[in-house]
Amino acid sequence: MSKAMEQTRSGSRLRVIILSAVIACTLLLGAGFVAYASGLMGDYVDVTVDVETVEEHGLRDAIVVAFSVPVSLEEAQRGVSLSPSVEGSVEAVRATAVPGYASTYAFVPKDHFEPGVTYTVRVDDVESLAKSRLTPESFTFTTIDYPEITAVVPAHEDVIDIDAPLSLTFDHLSDDFDVSVVLDPPADLRESRQGSTLTYTPETLLLQGQEYEVSVRMAVAGAALEMKQATATVHTRGPVSLVETSPSADQAAASQVAPIMMRFDRAIEQEGFEQHVTIDPEVAGEFVWLDDTTAQFFPEVYLPEATTFTVSLDDQIQARDDAGHVSGGTQFAFTTRKGNGRLVPPPVQAPTRTEGRVVEVDLAQQALYAYEDGELINAFLISSGLPSMPTPAGEFEITRKKPVTTYRWNYGEGDPRNYDLAGVQWNMNLSGSLYWLHGAYWHNNFGYRMSHGCVNIATPDAGWLYEFTEVGTPVRIYY
Repeated sequence: MSKAMEQTRSGSRLRVIILSAVIACTLLLGAGFVAYASGLMGDYVDVTVDVETVEEHGLRDAIVVAFSVPVSLEEAQRGVSLSPSVEGSVEAVRATAVPGYASTYAFVPKDHFEPGVTYTVRVDDVESLAKSRLTPESFTFTTIDYPEITAVVPAHEDVIDIDAPLSLTFDHLSDDFDVSVVLDPPADLRESRQGSTLTYTPETLLLQGQEYEVSVRMAVAGAALEMKQATATVHTRGPVSLVETSPSADQAAASQVAPIMMRFDRAIEQEGFEQHVTIDPEVAGEFVWLDDTTAQFFPEVYLPEATTFTVSLDDQIQARDDAGHVSGGTQFAFTTRKGNGRLVPPPVQAPTRTEGRVVEVDLAQQALYAYEDGELINAFLISSGLPSMPTPAGEFEITRKKPVTTYRWNYGEGDPRNYDLAGVQWNMNLSGSLYWLHGAYWHNNFGYRMSHGCVNIATPDAGWLYEFTEVGTPVRIYY
């Protein structure tokens, strides 16, 4: 065999070996591609799908759709739909090695789902990479609903203090909703949260004696026009007020020596109280508190006769136990009696009792003194019995009271001492006697003996004493 023939044969064997190697490589690569494709396509089985949902779906939470094999974005966008319809987009979540294919997609709402709505997710006959198709399936989910109010403090129509917070408890709270409270008339409120309770505290004091409409507004977060609202009404407590004064408002013929008393509807902050009370014309004196609600002003000297005084209280007088205060412009006025040259003298004896209410009559000074728990409450001139018909001294009690009665006595025909007095007001009988404390309208000579044994009192003063006493009130009459 020639050398040329051997070379030709060698070349043929090389070509066969290379061709065989190429065929073998091709077969190996083909087997690998089939295995890879088989893995991607699920061995050509039908496509299945699962939609991940929760019991109360968030309004902006995506809907996750998981396929058993990869599908294209176009197929997912075509095949996934919601009812009721919601504007949104389908986006790949878990991509594969094959471009444009993913096994998990998410439907993301453009704005938000509607609260408390049940939606149906339908997945139609989506085609996979291996051309297998999904049997259409549907799933449902329900979105979280608006919070429901379970408790409100204060309750509807309650009366509250002017600094009282408003508390609302809900069945749930979430970031899906904005909750706010608005008052009408308007007031700035500071919000705080603890669990499912929102508390709104006024930044400044509310108006006193005001009706407020409380509006609770709930909106989808970021969508202020979509709103659910509930309302209630509360009333703030009225201002601190005077419930009683002595002398009474517009009283005429008031005592010139009795203290000026002010009783409020609640306990008062006593520190600095006197700085917020003015008396016009100005009077020197001091304030004494009988109890938490009652202040008395004791003038240093007798008030001038036939003079009108105005007592004014400013709005800095504060309640002790709440944020209430007196309304500006609160005032009352009274006029002292026109005298007969005599003023009520100060008592020369201390009261014999220091508990409860007691009345003491000083026959020597022709004056009556009313005490409560040892404190002088009021004093005024009286007219006791003439020397021939004296008022008895001693310890008595009031046993009967008559708002109006008639007094008559006949000493004999034509006797100048006879009397018949009708319409006598404010009558208080002294125990074990025929004598009374009563008003007298037939003279104005108080401070001097005038009566037939009873204790005559100016009618306004008698009215005050009638209210001050009750059956059983002790009365001591002395010289």
